[in-house]
Amino acid sequence: MPALLAPLPAAPLLAALADLPHVGPHTARLLERVCGGGRVLDLLFHMPEGYVDRRTAPSVTDALPGSVVTLEVEVVRIDAPERGTRQPWRVVVQDDTGFAEVAMWEKPAAPYILKNRIAVSGKLDVFGNRKQLRDARAVPAAMRAELLRLEPVWPLTEGLKHPRLSHAMTAALARVPDLPEWHDPALMRREAWPGFHE
Repeated sequence: MPALLAPLPAAPLLAALADLPHVGPHTARLLERVCGGGRVLDLLFHMPEGYVDRRTAPSVTDALPGSVVTLEVEVVRIDAPERGTRQPWRVVVQDDTGFAEVAMWEKPAAPYILKNRIAVSGKLDVFGNRKQLRDARAVPAAMRAELLRLEPVWPLTEGLKHPRLSHAMTAALARVPDLPEWHDPALMRREAWPGFHE
């Protein structure tokens, strides 16, 4: 009887994208299209084209126009767009220093948003005398730390949005095995290169 072969250390990297948690066949096809391959390794080598720095967390009054900021605020009011218009939902928020508006293209349906404290992050602009966040992300205030970070921006394809790719990337990173280093240790030290796993 033949001996059973031990699994290859790199086997998790060669697995199909559809093997990742919460990645169904449709999402796997979209990821394969944008990554150029259908393996976990292909996703891991799909490099960001930039990043958004969401670590600046001023008060509403101190938030500078043109910058990306993360505010901890209370939702005061939600205004629906007029019927037949292509306008966003307008969410009025406040902190102890002032008011701002958050433009949201999807209806704010989360139960935590009205009359509660949230953390909201986006680019701040001024229209008239009103501060407004565009392309904003909102989470409950208790989850504020999730926003206060550098956020990679990956190339996408039609039908694939950043949150879905980000969840898949997080799942792929969790599968990276701690492989033996194959580069020369002296070269690694001299160039201050991280190991493969890092």
